[in-house]
Amino acid sequence: MRCFNMEDRCPTGIMGFDNLVGGGLPRSRTVLVNGTCGTGKTVFSTQFLYRGAVDYGEPGILVMLEQDAEEFKDDMRSFNIDLKRLEDEGKLIIINAKLTHREGNFLELKSETHDINPDMATVDNLTEVIRGAVDQIGAKRVVLDSLSSMTLSFEDSRSLRHLILNLNYTLKSLGLTTLIISDEIAGDVTEAAEKYVVDGVLTLRYVTVGPDPGRTLVIDKMRKTRHSENIHTLRFGDDGIEILEE
Repeated sequence: MRCFNMEDRCPTGIMGFDNLVGGGLPRSRTVLVNGTCGTGKTVFSTQFLYRGAVDYGEPGILVMLEQDAEEFKDDMRSFNIDLKRLEDEGKLIIINAKLTHREGNFLELKSETHDINPDMATVDNLTEVIRGAVDQIGAKRVVLDSLSSMTLSFEDSRSLRHLILNLNYTLKSLGLTTLIISDEIAGDVTEAAEKYVVDGVLTLRYVTVGPDPGRTLVIDKMRKTRHSENIHTLRFGDDGIEILEE
């Protein structure tokens, strides 16, 4: 795979992946990480943040709309990913937000890390919360987990599309390289994101047929990049996800 100007690349640090996309993801772009439950999309995205901070000196932001942040940090330790250490070193901010169903589209921002306001805020204001976190630690990377959760608080696709476009515009204007996690079963969300927003789409699957069942990764789309079009085997190692050479 031909390498591009590395100033335009954002290396993930995930073993076996970066050479599939010319040395890394296109910098300051948005990539959808799509897959069903258990395929590894959250671990992949968290490694992107962790390796970015540890190996490349790029602080990150993790926006969690589903899982409890403390439980998640415990889970990641099984892959030698110490998110608490990054928080303590000022290299990571976790925005622990829970979707609520009140009169309108609301998020409850529960994290008080780095003086993030824990009061109620509209979903549209999530971009301003992220902007504040960027200012505090100089973040270069962000992961949103997950886009699918946001659909629960929207009654029509137009409002959701507006949110996605606004969020994407803000993240790009801040110079952030972004991974947005989405469940493959959320077809309408994925289709809207692919068509109107994202610069890249990674699809992770668990294949149950054939002689060698297991997890796979396909790069469906990646703007500004000559990328692999093959199906690649994905496995979990001691330090997280690895993409095996074909």
